[in-house]
Amino acid sequence: SQFQVSYATPGGQNNCSLAPGATVTPPTTVMATTQGGITNPIPSIVISELNADNPGADDEEYLELRNKDPVTVSLTNFVVVFYNGATNTAYYVVNLSSYSIPARGFFTIGSANVNPRPDIVVSSLSIQNGPDAVALYYGDPSSFTVGMPVTSANL
Repeated sequence: SQFQVSYATPGGQNNCSLAPGATVTPPTTVMATTQGGITNPIPSIVISELNADNPGADDEEYLELRNKDPVTVSLTNFVVVFYNGATNTAYYVVNLSSYSIPARGFFTIGSANVNPRPDIVVSSLSIQNGPDAVALYYGDPSSFTVGMPVTSANL
C-alpha cells in the first residue's frame, strides 16, 4: 500500500517517501491569479496533515499546511474553510492573511493541547467527525463565510 498509518506530526516533516528511483517533475506552467489587475503565481501551499478524531476526547485536533516553495510565502488571501458534509455548508472559516509560512516550512491551526503549539490556537475549533471536508482557498477573504455552500472556485 502507498499509505501507512503513523504518529501525528503537527509542524514537522511527514513520514512519506517516494518509491526508490522515483522522480517528481515540477509542472511546466504555474497557475496564476489576478487581483487588482495584477497577475501573480499562486504559491505552492497545500494541506499536508489533518487530525480530526483522536481516541477519547477530541482535544488535539489540528490542520497543517505546508509551503512547498523555497521562499517564505505570505498567506495574504489564503482562507481555510471547514465544511459540514450533512449540509454541504461551511461551519468554520479561518482567514490566514496576517500570517506567513517559512520556506519549505509548516503552519498549523489547532487546539491548545497540540504539541508543538499551533501557529493559530483556536479554542472554538471542533473539527467535526464524519463525512465532512476542509478546503484551502486563495481569494478575497470576505468571500468566505460561515454558512456558505461548498464551492470549487479559488481552490
